[in-house]
Amino acid sequence: MERVLLRIEDMAKGILSPNKILELLYILTTYKIMVDFKKEEEYLREPHIITNYIQNIDIKKLEKNPYFSELIYQLEPLEIYNLVSKLDIDNQEDFIKEIIYYLDDLDFSKDIARGNYKAVTEKFYAIQNWIFNKYSRFNEMASTPDIINALLKNILNVKETETLLDPCIGTGKLALEVGENAKQIIGQEINSLSYEIIKINMLIANKDNTKIFMGDSLLENKFKEADVIISNNPFGLRLNRYDNIPLEYLKWGEPSKSGMDLHFLSLILYYMKDRGAIISPEGILFKSGKDGEVRKNIIEENLIEAVISLPTGIFDYTGIATSILILNKNKKDNKILMIDTKEMFEKIRGGVTISDEKIKEIIDIFHSKKEVKNISKLMPLEVLSENEYILTVSRYIIPEMEEEKIDLKELSKEVNVIDYEIENLKKEINKLIEKI
Repeated sequence: MERVLLRIEDMAKGILSPNKILELLYILTTYKIMVDFKKEEEYLREPHIITNYIQNIDIKKLEKNPYFSELIYQLEPLEIYNLVSKLDIDNQEDFIKEIIYYLDDLDFSKDIARGNYKAVTEKFYAIQNWIFNKYSRFNEMASTPDIINALLKNILNVKETETLLDPCIGTGKLALEVGENAKQIIGQEINSLSYEIIKINMLIANKDNTKIFMGDSLLENKFKEADVIISNNPFGLRLNRYDNIPLEYLKWGEPSKSGMDLHFLSLILYYMKDRGAIISPEGILFKSGKDGEVRKNIIEENLIEAVISLPTGIFDYTGIATSILILNKNKKDNKILMIDTKEMFEKIRGGVTISDEKIKEIIDIFHSKKEVKNISKLMPLEVLSENEYILTVSRYIIPEMEEEKIDLKELSKEVNVIDYEIENLKKEINKLIEKI
């Protein structure tokens, strides 16, 4: 599939700007999925909500009328005006005819015919990641790493009776993965382009019971409480537009102006009915002053269940040290589980990786709340209070080097061998001296 996209990209160079090329590739991938669903519509094994949006889809009509205006008309039910508004170039006919020719190799119909909609979604996300990682404009839309998605999905275990909210939903991959079984997925997004992309992503993933809002979650949250809340919010966000505005969710105190990370944490806790998670820079774990006071109040209310320290390199777009805070309003003890995952990852070119077995080990440690040497430790709230409520995992889990066991008998043998060799060398040297 990448070969097809590269070919279309090459064709578009010199005709569209780089960012518009990537938007075009995303739109064309979406269009081709809709074309393939239209082709298989009468034979679908399972219903799919995309069939409510394909009434205008007609690739033969686009061949006869090869203009972007026709493509935009066929996609009109999606209401993705920001994505398609500036797709207008000269000499469109030849360009679009070539695109249609190459789109035929972008095939989703086999998976659709088999009812394997998950495979369609996975292929779509693979293409999407390739697109988003290619040009700088899409860096802000970089999705949460699959490793973190897998961890949170199995740690939070969202049930079919529960609602899931992501106040910084982005393109939705984290919410879709963690909330796979959720009764409803709710989200809010400030970026207008991401807002349109998340709508398409929910559609392709066959999620019909969703509520996605446009707006700034910190200033104008349009959502209500949810059973489970997750967030991979922008790191180190600093905005003065929040100054001097009373925000009801800051019930644990007013954080400093050095960043908005504690605003997001407070927002999640305020609207969270049961449990949740936030991926955040480690600064919120140890900062003092106003931030330290907010952290103290949250800890004393016993709202943090675990802190999972992540290695640098887990995110493609930043080297900032990050951790996952697992939140819970119904804890059964007064301890916080510290988990250090850094040594469980392996460095690879361009980042880090971890085996499925290690991911399962982290999940097992969390659910069993067991202490593992050099990896996990349960910290009572009293101990945390003695440490200024600092939550940095490395403060409490200090790797212990295993002492090498020495076999004295074996060592004695080695010493005897060395002594024997030394004696032989001395004899050889003495013989040489005598000859001189």
